[in-house]
Amino acid sequence: MIGYCRLALLWTALVASMPLGFLPLLCMSFFLPKHARFVAVFWGRFLLWISGFRVNVKGLENIPQKPLIIASNHTSYFDIFIALGYLPVNFSFVMKEELFKIPIFGWAVRTLGYFPINRKNPHSAARSMAAMTQFLRGGGTLLIYPEGTRNTTAEPLLPFKSGMERLAKQAQTAVLPVAVLGGKATQKLPWRTNSFTVIVGEAIEPEAEDLTAKTRGALEKMLKTE
Repeated sequence: MIGYCRLALLWTALVASMPLGFLPLLCMSFFLPKHARFVAVFWGRFLLWISGFRVNVKGLENIPQKPLIIASNHTSYFDIFIALGYLPVNFSFVMKEELFKIPIFGWAVRTLGYFPINRKNPHSAARSMAAMTQFLRGGGTLLIYPEGTRNTTAEPLLPFKSGMERLAKQAQTAVLPVAVLGGKATQKLPWRTNSFTVIVGEAIEPEAEDLTAKTRGALEKMLKTE
């Protein structure tokens, strides 16, 4: 019974907080883009708090003050709110192109400066890569899920897509591995866990040989504590 109450709280809070979270975030992206992050932090933390989750963050001292590609594992629907609420970095998301076709939501995320990616269309993917490279070279930071989708298997990580390393080398941008622990317990019943742990690893410079393998290894090592 407690579990169903928590799930109901999450969805109720998500809908009820739209006027306090998503809509102000969208407005600020137009008029005060530098301050939109404050609304995102509040909204992400509020949704997790009202749903009964605690979030512990370790390794914040590893975040360098420079443009980054944040590479994180992806196991739950809560990952986006965790990133918004608890990573003290102003970043943009890389999202599946299909999400940009959802009425209202798609227009909103495009307005917020998120980047669509369509790996099945080489021309579209090339345009997205060029836009993201320019964004990183201009001082921006991106958060990507190199697995390409949510991992619902028993394995700690799915195979990584090749785009992350190519993007890092083109933009000459370091990769920051960030592991989110606790998401596996939410896949069947979101009340099986009371907390998430976020571990920030050390940044990996773009000149590193086999950047993909090093990023994957860093995430696997951090996830072993789960």
